[in-house]
Formats: sequence, C-alpha cells, structure tokens
Amino acid sequence: MQKVTGYILIFLGIACVILSVLVWLGVISPASGLSLGQATGWDVLLLLFEKLPWVAIVGLLLIYAGLKMVGVKLPF
Repeated sequence: MQKVTGYILIFLGIACVILSVLVWLGVISPASGLSLGQATGWDVLLLLFEKLPWVAIVGLLLIYAGLKMVGVKLPF
C-alpha cells in the first residue's frame, strides 16, 4: 500500500510540474472571456497554475515524498 501511494504521489507531482511549466511557457492557457457559468474545471485548473507559481514547488515536494515512500535512497 505504501508503494502504491508513493507512485501516486510521484505521478501527481510530475503532472503538477509539467502543467506548471506548460502554462508558464504559454503552450496551454485558459480560455479567455468566459463567464463563471461557461468555465470548465480545466479552465479553473489552468488559471490556478498560471496565477500560483508555487504549484511547481508543491509538485517537486510530492515527487520527493513519493520517492521516499517507494524506498529510493536519496542523498538528503
């Protein structure tokens, strides 16, 4: 169970980092000009990644915690 949780944390961390970098580079962006009723969950998520750069740091911490749970020996 611990290894499964570790792999899930690693996957979520990689997803956070990749999405943050893609939004930062401008490859993907939320649709502009949408009202609250028209916005999808994807638009809200992309806007979150655009406005909060610390999400990439949280992704790196998730990767670190997942690697520790899986049992990878890290130097720190």
